[in-house]
Amino acid sequence: YIQEISEVDYEGIIWSVNTDNETVIAERRGCVFITGNTPFTNFTIVMNAPRKTIETNRAIYSGEEVETLVSYENEAKMFLKALSELYFEGDSIGQPFTFPIPTIMTTTSWIWEDPEIHDIIFKTTAVRGSFYWLNTRIVDPDSSFAMCCRLAINRNDLVYTSNNVYTLRKDFNEAREEFTKIIERQRFGGLWAVPDVTGSVNVTTINLPRLVLEARGCDDKFWELYDNVLEIVRISEEWFRERYLMLMSRYPGMYSMIKWYLSEFPNTHFNTIGLIGLPEAAAIYLQNPVLWKEGSRRDWMRAVSIMDKMIEYAVWKAREWMVETGIPWNVEEVPGESAAAKLAIIDSKIFPELLSYFDNPDNPIYSSSIAPYYGSLDLSDRIEIESMLQKKFTGGVMMHIFLDQEPDPEALAKLTKKLVETDLVYWSYTPAITHCNTCGKTFTGLYTECPVCKSNNVDVWSRIVGYYRPVRNWNPYRRREFWSRKHYKSI
Repeated sequence: YIQEISEVDYEGIIWSVNTDNETVIAERRGCVFITGNTPFTNFTIVMNAPRKTIETNRAIYSGEEVETLVSYENEAKMFLKALSELYFEGDSIGQPFTFPIPTIMTTTSWIWEDPEIHDIIFKTTAVRGSFYWLNTRIVDPDSSFAMCCRLAINRNDLVYTSNNVYTLRKDFNEAREEFTKIIERQRFGGLWAVPDVTGSVNVTTINLPRLVLEARGCDDKFWELYDNVLEIVRISEEWFRERYLMLMSRYPGMYSMIKWYLSEFPNTHFNTIGLIGLPEAAAIYLQNPVLWKEGSRRDWMRAVSIMDKMIEYAVWKAREWMVETGIPWNVEEVPGESAAAKLAIIDSKIFPELLSYFDNPDNPIYSSSIAPYYGSLDLSDRIEIESMLQKKFTGGVMMHIFLDQEPDPEALAKLTKKLVETDLVYWSYTPAITHCNTCGKTFTGLYTECPVCKSNNVDVWSRIVGYYRPVRNWNPYRRREFWSRKHYKSI
């Protein structure tokens, strides 16, 4: 049991031959290096639960049931404070940690009622931007566990069958009736809630601007093309699911980790429709290249209406396929870390007129957000637009609030309370962080020159699409795109 958490002085090397995902960590010529992919990890910090749950359910220690969860509330608070302090301090030279990504449930009482937790969370957020925020006023925390994107599909669409397989009930009324009965029986495990072992079997992304360009202003043609592409997505997703199952059956040793850690795969995993370039598609649809740079609020609301229809149609098709097949489907806003630029470059060669729709014609790149980050929107407009459409997705969404200076922690707390009352689902506060490679100091804020030693040898850190990395390490398209992002000075 956790009795105390304290700092220790340690100058040695933290050594691990390899991790479970075969990432090798070793030392060569005095430097630690890592081969393989950095594990993409996330902490979803719930912080509270129904009283009956924590007073009835017991903790597991060394494979044995021990005290009820409520007995460990102080230990949980100690862990959260220690974790927040680590994020606040950063690594040994003051740079932010990339992983794990922590997500906080916004309506949990500890944030607002415990002064120590309140202070450390908002101080860390102001200085490091570490936390993601899931609006649990909108999303049931039991049905969503986030990993750099919010995932929430209607739990009434899916139920947990008696043979312990997650499946779709083809009769939605029956599913809702079962949902009610399960609640009455207080059988939490008897209903479908997105668990921490879920994800996507595969994601097939639809390039929306390309469809609008090919339609050449014809509304009927656009929806015909959209429908055709969605059918291709369906075929693609079904092929990948079948192939993975075949490979797992044929080569069980190669895929043993999936069977070990994801025993219910693929029943808990989605076929996912990804959407990219929503704001550019709307601008092309409206034939307004300066929509997001010079447009009015009325223009933006027209764009919202069009984007809404595009999202709703994909969601409708996904639900139709769920009913037909019993396989989970969802629709998400994909990160498009490199695809956003690659698709835009290809499209601009075929449709040169597309270049006028980009913030920088020399760096064509589609948006992986609802309201584009290069747009001239005030923060209130951005929040309103994102709030209207985030909730329409059934998969991952994200809004970043980019900041070019360190905000006041209490101002962040007040803004967070306001955002909880909106329909915004998932967001981050992302202050730029500048590290000077000459004097070794780290500053919260966007600087091209060290405020102390005046050196130009600085690294700016920000979220490329979901996690903090130095901008110099981004792909060249994203490096250029970073400088077009609107960073807010005050909140």
